[in-house]
Amino acid sequence: MAKLVITPLGSSARDRFCKELEQLEYGQGALILPNRLLMDDVEQKYNIEAMGMDTLATKLLNLNGYVYFNQINRRSQELVVQEMIDDLLDGANMEYFDQLAQKPGFVKAMTSLVGQLSRSGSTVEQIVQILSSWGRSGRLGQKDKEVALLYKYYRYYLKQKNWFDLEGKYRLAMRVLQNEKSKLPWRQLYFCDFYSFDALQLEFIKALTQRCQVTIGLCYEKNLEHCERGKLFEATRDTYLELEKLCLDDGIENHKPERQLAANCRHLCENYGLKANPVPQSEAVQLYRFSERDQELRYALTRAKQLMEKGVPAQEIVIAVRDLAQYTGLRLIADEYGIPVTLPQSTNLAVQPLLELVLLLLQAARDTHEGAEAYIATLCSPLARLLLTLDGEAVNNLRQEHYFKTRSGAQQLIAEKFPAEDAVQALLDGYLNALPAKADVCTYAEQLRKLLQSLQLVRRLGELYKQGNVTLAALALSLQAERELYGVLTQLVEDYQSCGQGQKTLKLSEWQVILTDAVAQVELLVQKGRKDGVRITSVVNLQGLEYDYVMLLGLREGEFPKANTENWIYNDTERKVLKSAGLDMSNTSFAYAEDACFFGAAIGCARKQLLLSYYYDDKAGASPYLDNISKLFLADGATETEKDSTIRAEENPSKVYASAEEAARKLAGGEAWLEEYLGSATLDASKIDALRNEQLRYNGELSDVELQKIVRKAVGSSFSASALETYAACPFQYLGQRVWRGQEFAAVEDELTPVDEGDILHEVLASFMGKYLNVKLTDFPLEKLQEELHACFAAVVEEALAQGKIIDNVLWQSERPRLEKMLLMWLKYEYADQKEWSFKPCAVEWDFSSKNGKPLHMRTADGTRVSLVGRIDRLDSDGARIFVTDYKRSGSSVPTGKQLADGFDVQLPLYLLAVAGLYKDIESVAGGTYFVLKKGQRESSFLLEPVDNKNISSGSRYTREISSSWASFQSFAQKLIGSYVDGIYNGKFMVAPRKQCSDYCALKDICRLCELNQAQGGGQDE
Repeated sequence: MAKLVITPLGSSARDRFCKELEQLEYGQGALILPNRLLMDDVEQKYNIEAMGMDTLATKLLNLNGYVYFNQINRRSQELVVQEMIDDLLDGANMEYFDQLAQKPGFVKAMTSLVGQLSRSGSTVEQIVQILSSWGRSGRLGQKDKEVALLYKYYRYYLKQKNWFDLEGKYRLAMRVLQNEKSKLPWRQLYFCDFYSFDALQLEFIKALTQRCQVTIGLCYEKNLEHCERGKLFEATRDTYLELEKLCLDDGIENHKPERQLAANCRHLCENYGLKANPVPQSEAVQLYRFSERDQELRYALTRAKQLMEKGVPAQEIVIAVRDLAQYTGLRLIADEYGIPVTLPQSTNLAVQPLLELVLLLLQAARDTHEGAEAYIATLCSPLARLLLTLDGEAVNNLRQEHYFKTRSGAQQLIAEKFPAEDAVQALLDGYLNALPAKADVCTYAEQLRKLLQSLQLVRRLGELYKQGNVTLAALALSLQAERELYGVLTQLVEDYQSCGQGQKTLKLSEWQVILTDAVAQVELLVQKGRKDGVRITSVVNLQGLEYDYVMLLGLREGEFPKANTENWIYNDTERKVLKSAGLDMSNTSFAYAEDACFFGAAIGCARKQLLLSYYYDDKAGASPYLDNISKLFLADGATETEKDSTIRAEENPSKVYASAEEAARKLAGGEAWLEEYLGSATLDASKIDALRNEQLRYNGELSDVELQKIVRKAVGSSFSASALETYAACPFQYLGQRVWRGQEFAAVEDELTPVDEGDILHEVLASFMGKYLNVKLTDFPLEKLQEELHACFAAVVEEALAQGKIIDNVLWQSERPRLEKMLLMWLKYEYADQKEWSFKPCAVEWDFSSKNGKPLHMRTADGTRVSLVGRIDRLDSDGARIFVTDYKRSGSSVPTGKQLADGFDVQLPLYLLAVAGLYKDIESVAGGTYFVLKKGQRESSFLLEPVDNKNISSGSRYTREISSSWASFQSFAQKLIGSYVDGIYNGKFMVAPRKQCSDYCALKDICRLCELNQAQGGGQDE
C-alpha cells in the first residue's frame, strides 16, 4: 500500500502529513525525514514520532530481536577491504590493481566503490554477472574481473562473520519484513522531503508497503526535461519514475499548499528556468557581488542584524551556503556582531596543541635528521612551552646553529646545554625510547594512554590557570581534547579487534597515519549554537523549509554548483554502460544534478526576501545559476522591449558598521569608548594604517638613494615577463618575492601541481614539434603523428618519474590519461589549423637570455642598460613574418585583451619586442596568441596585420591606445616595460595591488591590505 503526494518547487507535504499523524494514536505512525533540521522543525510544532531512515531500519531490527547485531563502521569496512586486497595480492589475483593497491587512498577509493555497488539495488550474483558479461578484454576486462572478485569476497566475508555494514543492515531489515510474524508497530509511515532515494532505499520502502500504509511526499514537477527548469528536478527524476510505478494502484496526488509569498519571490519560484516575461525588480530578490569572501560574509550578517533590529525574529532568517567548510569564519563574525546563530563554534581535534605535541612525538621517533627536527619542534610546541621549564627559544636556536644527523644527537646536546632535570621532558623522552618500530594497535594505544595519564594535564594546566598563564577557555578546550583523544584510542582498538585485526602488526609510520586520520575526523564543540538564533546551514538541508528572509551565499563558479571529478576506478562513461546493464551507480553528472536540486530548494524557501551573492576574483566569477535569475527581472527603469535590461549584481554594496571592531578599522581617532573596548594597541595600529595612506614612505616607497642602490643590486639588471607582471599586479608583492627573496620552494607533493603539469605538457610539445620545424604536419598521416606524440609523452613522463618531479601514485595514474587526452586534442586542432594558413613552425622553446648570449637590451629613464629575457614556446613563420604562440595549461591564466591594454600582460609585448629585435631574416611581426591546452584551442590573440587564418580573430578589440601599426605597438610596449623597471629601480613598492590578491600570498599578513582598504573605504580593481 503506497501513495505518492507531489508538491511543486518550494512546497512540502510535511505539515499535511504531520496533521494526519496527529489523528493517530502516538506510536502507530511515524514521519521519516532526511535531516535533523527538519526533525527539529516537526518536534517544535507537532506531537508525533519523527526519525531518519537509518533509525527506522535500526528500530525495526531492535523490535525483532536484533539488538546487538554487529554493525561495522566505515573504518572497519576499510580494514576489511585492506585485508582482502592483501589476500588477493598474495594469491596473485590482482594483476590490474597490483601497482595501485599499496598506494595512499586506494583502500578508501575501493571501499567507496564497494558501498556504491551495495547500494545499487543489485544482488551479489547480479553484480558479478553484469561485470563478467560486459565482455571487455585486456586490462579493462581484468579490472572488471578483480572488482567482481573483491566484491564477492567482501560480501561473503561479512556473511561468514555475521557482520553488517550500512547496506547489509537495510537488507537484514528487508529480510525481517518478509516474515509476516515480525513486529511492525506502525500502521502508517510517511516519507517526506527526500529529493531522491537510491536503489537500496527504494527496495526498503517497497518492502515496507507490504506491511503497512506508506505515503511519500516528493517535490517534483513533470514534463520539464527539455528546459532549464527541468534541471532543478533532474536528480529526482529516476526516483519519481520508480515511485510512480510503485504507487499506481493506490494513487498519485498533486498537492499545492497555500504559501504567502512576496510577488517577486513567487515569480522566481514559479518561473525560474522557464521563458517568462521579466518583471521589475524589487527588494524581494537582490543580487550582490563582492571582491572578497569576507566582505560577502560580513554583508550578509550585517543585513541579518539590521532585520533583527527591525523586529524580525532570528528564526525567520537563514544564511545558506553550499559548503560550510568554505565559510569557517561565519560563527566568529556572528559573535563579533552580537548575532545569535544556530551554528555551533567548533574546532578540529587534529589542530589542538595536545595533538600537535603527540603527532610531533611520533615523527621524532626516527633517529634521523627529520626525527631531530621533529623532536626540537615538539619541545618548542605551544603545549610543551607551557609544561616544560626549558627555554623554548633557546632550544629552537640550537636548530639554527647545528645540523643534527640524528634525534639522539639532538637529545644529547640539549641535555648538555640544559642540565636541569625537567619532569615533563623526561616523560616525553621515556615515551620516545619505549616506542617500538612495530607493534599492534592495542600496544601503541596503551602506550599513548599511559603518557597522557603521566602528564597529568588536569593538575598541571589547572595550576597554570591559577597563576593566570592559561585562560579558562584554553583550559577547557585542552581537557576536552584529552578526553576526545582517549575516546579515539578506545574506538581504534575496538575497530581493529572487531575485525579480527587486534593482533595485526603495524609499522610505527602506519600507526602515525592511522592516528592522524582518526583525530582529523573529530570536531570539538567550543560553544553551542542557539536554537532561537539565525539559521546558518548548508543548502543540502533546505528542502521543505520556509523562512521569511533567505540569504544564499557563495554562488560562484566551481563552488555552487560544486566542481566534481570523475570516479577514477570506474569513470562516468563506464558507469553509463553499467547502468544500461542494470548496475546503477552515481556519477559526476548526478552530483551536478543534486546541486541544481539544492539550489531550487534554496530559492524556493524564501517568503519575503531572497538575497543572492558571490565573490569574484581572477579564478572564478558568478555561478551559471544567476543567469536564469537575472533574466526574470528588469533593471531599474528598463522596459520589457529594451535590450540587455536584465538585472546585474550590485558590486561591493555599502554597509553599516556592525561591531566596534569593524568601526575601528575605519576610524583612526582615539575615542575613549573604542580604546576601552579594543585597547590602545588596536587603535595605534589603525593610526599607522591611516599614516600609510597619507605618506607613501610608510607604504612601500623607498625614497632613500642608498636603499634604491641596494634594491638595484638585489634585483640585478635582468628582467623576465613574469617578474614584471608581478610588479604590475602588486609592487609590494614584487618587493617580497624578488627583493626580499621571500619565495619558498615546496617539497615534492604526491599530487601533480598545475606548475608540474604545465612543465610536462610544454616538454612534450617542444619535443614533438621540434621534429617538424619548417614543414606542415598535414604532410603526414594523423595516425602516425598521434603515435609519435604518444611516444614523446611516454618518454617525458619516464624522465620526470626518474627525476622525482612527479610521484607514481594513484593520483598520477588517474591524471596521466587526462594529460595525454589534452595533448591529442591539441594535435587534432593543430592538424586542422595548419590547413588554414601559410605559416609553418620555425622554432620551439626559443630562448632569448644572457645564457644564450642574445638578451633583448633597453635603457631606463636614467640611461641604465637592462636585459629582458625569456623563452617563447613556439614561433611560426611564412618566410617573411613571425607569429608568436605561448601555451597555457588552463584558461584562467590567459590575459585578456583589456589586461594587455591596462599593462597586466607583459609577456606578449615582451615576446613581440624580442622577436622583432633578435630573430633574423624576417620583415615584420604579425602578432601572437595564447593557446589553452585544457580547451584545445586559442583563447586570445593579438594581430598587427592579417594572417589569413579564420581561427585567429582580429586583435583590434584588444587595443585601447594601441593602433594596429608595429611602430605604435612597439612604442607602447617599450614605455610599459620601461615604466615598470624604472619603478623597481626607484624603490616604488607601494601596497597598491591592481589585481585581486591571492589567498595564498605570503605577504598578506604583512601588507595589512584588508585594513588599508577598509580605512580608505574602497576595494581593489578587477
